[in-house]
Amino acid sequence: MTFACAAAVAALLTAASPPPLPKVDFSVAELHVRPRLVSARLPQDWWALAPRRIDPETGSAEGSVVQVLRSEDSGHSWQPATELQAALGKALEAEGETLRTLDFLAWYSPDVGVAAGYIGARVLRTVDAGRTWKAVPLPEPLWVYSLERSGARTWVCGSSGRIYRSDDAGARWAELKASPFNGEDRCMSLSFLTPDSGWAAGMQGTLWKTEDGGETWAALTPPKQAPRVLFAGTPGLPPELRHVLRLTRSIGWVGGSDGLFRTDDGGKTWQPIGRQQESGRYVSTRPDGRQVVTSSAAGLPLAAWLPSFADAWIVGPDVIASPHPEGLQLEVTGKVTRAGPLLTRPRGTLTQLEGLAQRTPQSWLGWAGDQVAATQDGGRTWYRVGRLPRTPVRDIVFLADGRVFAELTGGGLLRSRDAGHRWEPTTDALEAYDFTVASGRRPGGGSESTQTHWETPFDCAVSSPRASVKVDFGIQGCFGGTQSSLVLELAPDGAALHGKRDVGDGPVEVKRQLTRAEGEALMRELVAASTRPEVPSDCQSTTGYSAVLEWSCPNGTPQRTRAEFTSYGCGQRMRVDLVGGATSTGGAQGPDTYERALGIHEVAERALETADPPLPPRRP
Repeated sequence: MTFACAAAVAALLTAASPPPLPKVDFSVAELHVRPRLVSARLPQDWWALAPRRIDPETGSAEGSVVQVLRSEDSGHSWQPATELQAALGKALEAEGETLRTLDFLAWYSPDVGVAAGYIGARVLRTVDAGRTWKAVPLPEPLWVYSLERSGARTWVCGSSGRIYRSDDAGARWAELKASPFNGEDRCMSLSFLTPDSGWAAGMQGTLWKTEDGGETWAALTPPKQAPRVLFAGTPGLPPELRHVLRLTRSIGWVGGSDGLFRTDDGGKTWQPIGRQQESGRYVSTRPDGRQVVTSSAAGLPLAAWLPSFADAWIVGPDVIASPHPEGLQLEVTGKVTRAGPLLTRPRGTLTQLEGLAQRTPQSWLGWAGDQVAATQDGGRTWYRVGRLPRTPVRDIVFLADGRVFAELTGGGLLRSRDAGHRWEPTTDALEAYDFTVASGRRPGGGSESTQTHWETPFDCAVSSPRASVKVDFGIQGCFGGTQSSLVLELAPDGAALHGKRDVGDGPVEVKRQLTRAEGEALMRELVAASTRPEVPSDCQSTTGYSAVLEWSCPNGTPQRTRAEFTSYGCGQRMRVDLVGGATSTGGAQGPDTYERALGIHEVAERALETADPPLPPRRP
């Protein structure tokens, strides 16, 4: 073999080999905190503030009224700031409000800062880097919606419609008597070019300008927006303006209920830009040195800027922090560099992973021995999430409904309902079926081409000469609910259906004789509704759907005789075509969602509705 051929073969083998499993520091732990705001006191000294912790088991509030975490390495690692939290919590609790929310933490210098939000008739101020805080009074309780700074001046406004200004780094605040807002048309956003020249946007779509620091205001013509309609058939509400940004005396932006609008003539006319599509965010610097979050790349001329009004905090010259479902996301020059929970500092001891599984391109689980680690940013950062009660593990599989299964090498199955934090063995036959389907194998072994059907825990109910299934299904909400039932009995020469429909005015009993073929078809529909993979919707509701299946097969020994299903009910219940596999929905459900409890309701109700003849409601 020539050298060139040998090199080509080696390159081919290298390309075909899977990448080596990463090494993970299992000492890195996640901090179960979702920051409400992040602020950089110094380039490397970041603060994260979050609401008081709620115990997930009891639902009760724990500890200080606010959680304070601190990073001394620009957000790479975090730790609870116990003393800082105690100082800020003491200041917040001084007036005894039942609800306190901090939405702003602005630093004038490394020592001087101001905190504001929903904390009563005051803002909080520190002059010693947060070691102590003093309440600076306001004339009224105010939920601060906007805090704006320009030069030595600072403005706050919000729920009351009044605007307050400080000319001494937050030490004293004075009401601006000529505020154009009120308790209905509240001040939502402020943007100042200079300490004198600024704009303000109102909750009811109004727009105002000042040239004397807010002492007087004049109306601008806002962009035209359609009235807001919350529910079909209700009168339209005034359109909203939620954000305003002045870039120059000519160029400005507003964000409202109809999307983004831009002006190039100082607010005389507006051009609709549409809904904002976030594909990457950048830190752009205005001519006066202040920074703005944009969806357009940094360094472009002002005329080409596209501002981003999504929740985000500038924490470095080109670094943006924003909320993440698990904690925090960091972006540098438009690229996500870290996403997931806040993590503790690593100790430097690395362990080779024995395997990993990918839920999404960014979200993975890995394991070594009985330890499980997770990453939310495609492997850039890992952290410990839990321990396995049994090992070794052969594979980990994710289901769309949030469950995670770990298959043991020696046989057996572990289940986690919280993304790998806690695991428990499961011998549930339906869960074993769900795992097998999600892993891409055919239940019962073999390949797709050799399997005539997928074995399920319910199969005996379809194939046995005699079998029965009972379905109890109900709806529960704030104002009561319904409870119905269906019983299907299969015999060699036929089938019987009877049940009860709760229609609100009382139960309606139904009863019908079926052919064997009709009974088997209904049984298969119930099995299909109970075993189709779930893809839950993101919605939540005060209405819940439940279904309980119980079945028996006298000619055999079933693996399972009872199954329970629950789901939220958002809007109309989904309508399911179980034969074709298509799902159409109403209300808040999406076209790609499926929940077993709703599917079982659909099949059972349809069967009871077509049962003939119905019996009249029983008299009380």
